[in-house]
Amino acid sequence: MKLTRILIFGAVVFLSATVSYSQTDNPLAIKKFGVGIHIEHYKLIDREISDYEPSNKIVLTVSPKHWLRIEPEFGFKIRNQEIDDTRSNEFYFGLGAFWMKQYNRIYVYGGIRAEYASYTDEYLQYLSPPVSVIIKHKRHRYKFGPTVGCEYFLTDRFSIGGEIGVKYGYYMYTRDPRPEGYTDTRIHYFTSDNGLLIRFYF
Repeated sequence: MKLTRILIFGAVVFLSATVSYSQTDNPLAIKKFGVGIHIEHYKLIDREISDYEPSNKIVLTVSPKHWLRIEPEFGFKIRNQEIDDTRSNEFYFGLGAFWMKQYNRIYVYGGIRAEYASYTDEYLQYLSPPVSVIIKHKRHRYKFGPTVGCEYFLTDRFSIGGEIGVKYGYYMYTRDPRPEGYTDTRIHYFTSDNGLLIRFYF
């Protein structure tokens, strides 16, 4: 995990350091729309509070103005385990709004990212034959905070970049049905975020 952070941070620093050099390259027109993937390393904080690994995200990049970037992203995961009849599904949606500056083949941006993730699993629990009950566990996670990033265009339509940020998070865990005396789990926390982004522009 530390190695992943170091590599991503190093990539951002390297791309930022080449801004002055890139100004001598041929100008690259601002791309209006792109699609890509947001690859994040596995975070210990996610394991501690939610006991599952978030999926990587599909990113839609929209730049209506040369200085503005809007970036919704989503991801999902569905699993059916036949042995114990366990079903689970995960859904993620995020939205970023960024000020953007172009240095020919390099885009530098900064702004806010917000995200919501939910994870639900259910299974059949036998109390005493033939009595059974469906148990549902639901987890909800909200995060938002400042984010900065940088991307470099390897070709006119293909780019690779990195992001770093700091986010406030809120996590809630519920169970249905609720045992006697049960209370929901609620956690507030701060965490660092980073990731690798690969985008293709049209």
